Amino acid sequence: MSALLNRILALPANDSPVPELVRRRAQAVLERVGLPGRGNESWKYTALAALEDIVVPPRPAPEAAEALLAAAVATHLAGQIPDHRLVICHGVYCPWLSRLPPGVRFEDGSGDIARPDTVAEDPAEAIVWLALAGATVAWRLNVTAPAEIHLLHLGDTPANSLGRIELAAGVACTLVEHHLLAGGGLANHFHTVSLAAGSRLEHLRLAPARPAGIALQRTAVEVGAGAFYRLHSVTGGARPARHEVRIALAGEGAGCALHAAAVPVAAHADEDWSIVHRAPCTAGSQTFRAVAGRRGRAACSARSVIPENITGGDARQSLHGLLLDAAGEVQLRPVLDIENDEVSASHGAGVGQLDTDAIYYLQSRGFPADEARRLLIGALLDQALARDLPDHLKSLWRTALDGSAPFLGEGS
Repeated sequence: MSALLNRILALPANDSPVPELVRRRAQAVLERVGLPGRGNESWKYTALAALEDIVVPPRPAPEAAEALLAAAVATHLAGQIPDHRLVICHGVYCPWLSRLPPGVRFEDGSGDIARPDTVAEDPAEAIVWLALAGATVAWRLNVTAPAEIHLLHLGDTPANSLGRIELAAGVACTLVEHHLLAGGGLANHFHTVSLAAGSRLEHLRLAPARPAGIALQRTAVEVGAGAFYRLHSVTGGARPARHEVRIALAGEGAGCALHAAAVPVAAHADEDWSIVHRAPCTAGSQTFRAVAGRRGRAACSARSVIPENITGGDARQSLHGLLLDAAGEVQLRPVLDIENDEVSASHGAGVGQLDTDAIYYLQSRGFPADEARRLLIGALLDQALARDLPDHLKSLWRTALDGSAPFLGEGS
């Protein structure tokens, strides 16, 4: 334990010192209860042994960011650099490459790390804050006008970041989060979102496969009265990859919808979701689709909580996976924690294999076997895509999906 903690503490930090109290409290929690593992229900599908292999290479010169951005745009964005973007390279904010639209203000977010009361007894929470105590970047975006913003994470050195997005009342915003990382470094991000009354955030999270990397992220969202948050996530997995989503439907009429497609071929992808209904007449849905093969592992734990005093809640879950071969693994864990009867709730979960009759039918219509498999797999993954998503966002989603799983159509 001490050796691992020392390696985490040795990760490069930014120039703004974080109070030692944050670091000490987080370290004390982990020394007392240990790292989260199979004994922690929330972390039972993700092993943190890979953190023992963290390598901290020298941080490249700032000039390298321009070349990395150009390469990432050419490879993942069809050569089209987003008009409005926040660029973080090797865990460092790059203002000379970033450009934000009117109505969006960037602020330094170091003060958000410095609150010692944020360190909880939960070891999963503690490891996040311990790593963030050496955060390489902390930022905050205040959004007061409609906007589309692309957040680009570039590079391959260890990066710990803390980000916060605040939407003013009635504002609609689109955030497209690109994880265009390479190599075997650690990417550890903690993003918080605050939606004021009547606002709406459309959030795309695009994370192509990083078989040699370690990817940990927590996204915590508080949704105000009449506001709405929607996430579309694509992940190709890593060694390991884990994304925690924590939603609080805090105002009457608040809503959220979580959509994710995981395609860990020879990789690992773990989604851990929780939606807590804290006000009347709130609605939350969770849709997960996964395809795993070649010793790839996908997992999704989805939890919806409606307390006894909350009426008019709506909770829906749909979790399904597909195994490409005998070496693939999909773990699904839907949980409805409902303490009153004045709600609407449903859930479904299942894991299966490709329908050989459907493949045969498509072949009889002239499709080669690999193309038939690809069509059937694509049909499953498309179920995680909301039909009313704007076309240009659908295109980004499908491009990320294709880039994450180039071998999906191949026979086993």
